[in-house]
Amino acid sequence: MLHDNALSGTLPSNLAGLSTTAISVSNNGHVSGTLPSQLGSSPALKALLANGMALSGTLPSFANASIGTLSLARNYLVGGIGPLASQTNLRTLVLSSNHLSCRIPTMDGATRLGTGEFYDPQTKARLEAFNTSWTTVSAAIPQWDNSRHSAHEEHRSYFNTVLVFPGNVQLLDHSGALLDGAASRLLEQDRVRQGQQTLFRGHSSFNELVWLVLPSLVLLHAAAIWIVVRGKLQESALAYLRRSSRRSRRVESELAQELMVPLVGLALCGMGLVVIDAAAPSVYDSGCQDPLLRVSITGVRAHPWFQWAWVLLNCAVMLVTLQLWERLHLRGFSQQAEAVLWCLHALALPVVGRAVRTWRGRVIHQRSASLWRRLFYALLHVPVSVVASLPALCFVLSKNVPSQNWLLSLLGNQAVVVVFKLVWANLLMPRVAIVLARLKHATHDPFEAGPELTVRVHKTQVTSSMLFEMVVVVLAPLVFVLVLDESCLRYYLDFSPELASLMEAWGINQRGWEAYRPGFCSRRLLSQFSYVWLIYALVRGLFTPTIHLIGTHPKARWLVAWFENTCGGESDKYFAHAKVSARVSQLELSCALTLIIVTTIFGALVPVLLLLLPLAVWLRCCALDLAARHPDEESSHVGFVLATRCLVQVPVKRAVSLALLSTGTVTCLIFVDLGFDLGPVLFYVIFCSVTLGARLLCRRRLPSWWRGSGTTCDETMVEFSVHSATYRQVPEAVTFVKF
Repeated sequence: MLHDNALSGTLPSNLAGLSTTAISVSNNGHVSGTLPSQLGSSPALKALLANGMALSGTLPSFANASIGTLSLARNYLVGGIGPLASQTNLRTLVLSSNHLSCRIPTMDGATRLGTGEFYDPQTKARLEAFNTSWTTVSAAIPQWDNSRHSAHEEHRSYFNTVLVFPGNVQLLDHSGALLDGAASRLLEQDRVRQGQQTLFRGHSSFNELVWLVLPSLVLLHAAAIWIVVRGKLQESALAYLRRSSRRSRRVESELAQELMVPLVGLALCGMGLVVIDAAAPSVYDSGCQDPLLRVSITGVRAHPWFQWAWVLLNCAVMLVTLQLWERLHLRGFSQQAEAVLWCLHALALPVVGRAVRTWRGRVIHQRSASLWRRLFYALLHVPVSVVASLPALCFVLSKNVPSQNWLLSLLGNQAVVVVFKLVWANLLMPRVAIVLARLKHATHDPFEAGPELTVRVHKTQVTSSMLFEMVVVVLAPLVFVLVLDESCLRYYLDFSPELASLMEAWGINQRGWEAYRPGFCSRRLLSQFSYVWLIYALVRGLFTPTIHLIGTHPKARWLVAWFENTCGGESDKYFAHAKVSARVSQLELSCALTLIIVTTIFGALVPVLLLLLPLAVWLRCCALDLAARHPDEESSHVGFVLATRCLVQVPVKRAVSLALLSTGTVTCLIFVDLGFDLGPVLFYVIFCSVTLGARLLCRRRLPSWWRGSGTTCDETMVEFSVHSATYRQVPEAVTFVKF
């Protein structure tokens, strides 16, 4: 009994030669090495407690032993737990927070698993010594009463328990709820899982993505294409893939086309990262790792060659990302909006020009937002972000606390979390962003104000939308996994008092930085949320364009028009349609930018995201282009074109700041958690400093070249020459000078 000491070194190889029935060496964090293989051949060994140490290697066979208590939590053990399949006397099995993998044995023969009580070795030895002494005393003095002596003995006993799945991210179920029957005994007795089965056996997340989510999205997208084209399958495919030579009217479509070259560069960097991740040795060396996570940094051992290769490719990703953002910056959306407004003033008929001059004259009386409005606008983001992050909180808790709550069980599925995120991003977030933008700029309807305030309000809306998306998709997973998860700071115990008391009884209730161990937290984050990010990218690339395609159907247009007339409150159908179109385009643009930011942040960690990004953007381009070939009457009007091309803004500076700050934070966490050497870390820091410094220097020295000239009036006249016939519609044009 050497637990709770400051021992170091390794376990002796002759440990199994001792005649003791129990070995307790827990919470000696400096003891490393492997478990002696002779432990499995010790028939006298009944209990082994070695929690909170640095043991590595695999579990011994235990072929000739009849062990009843095995507690090896919070170590670095690898491999599977198949050697325990023949143990029928097991009552307590605690293997949480290791690097165990492969399928679990059923343990159906261990009928007493998780039942009864366990006496710690010290109490058991004291009781055995007392019973031996009492036998001698009672033989000499028959009248001696031992009841008062035994009552004062301290009996330290705990309930036998099973903790196998918490912290072992690659441990697999033996059965699945979709194709198999009842859960195994080991799964039923686990205090966290409590018999809850995954949807598929084996790598459930991978199988769910490949066999359920991806086919559903592809079939739905194909059905939408067929509905729009209304032709045969081959004709539908050709019409979908054939790009129009005419310039698109939507900003997000042009944006996607201009960014295809940098996105292909990111995909090439992703291929390089996939190669080095697959070639690097894995901590899950049993060959049972998730196929998709195997080509990520989730299970990689950070050898020196891998560190340098990963850092160099990460630097390449950063260069391509900066080139991507520079293309956005040179696009000059604000300059284009101003040029279009001036061109309308110059080209419109006199009656229209008078209204345009009146509208632009309001700019003189406009003022910037006051300080208290800006402060109130910033503070209101906090409660909204907290509410929007609740699905991520429930998702992390569902992996750590007993799954008795049906809501936690439901939110423990990646696809369900993505659905909640999409409902928030498409239904609730736009309305919240509109309210916050109008509050900041003190306007009830920006369309009634001047052009400068209108553009400013729309830019504030997309900034708020991007900020909310970044909090929900990026910040919330990082914070909740770091603070709550079993592999990190373990504050999930505050949400489960029963589990916390059980952990305290077994001496593994560490929380906070005392519980942090390098090499676990980042792997846990990636194993939990990689599929969330992948499904998010697939939905943005397939499901969102599907909605656009379905919206071109006449019945869908009739339904949208009825809703606009009923709820919009606008007497002019063109004006109402243009306002809605501007909001939709702004929402789609913010979602596309968020997808790019999320991919560039986590792409170096999960390179499949970098491979999916150009495909998702290309599919969006094809869908938007196909939808543009079936315009309705309102979409051909000049007001619609102005609303969707002038009011839609891209806050490039804020997007770059969010992307660079988040990427730097995530990369530093990876450096610390995986134990990168000082050389690669210094090289990355110097490279980033020099690159960003050169970027700022060029912007100061060459402002006119770096800032871009935007869209001139001549280019804008060419752009809107297609709609010259609309300018002759004086009564309708008077309405749209508001834009």
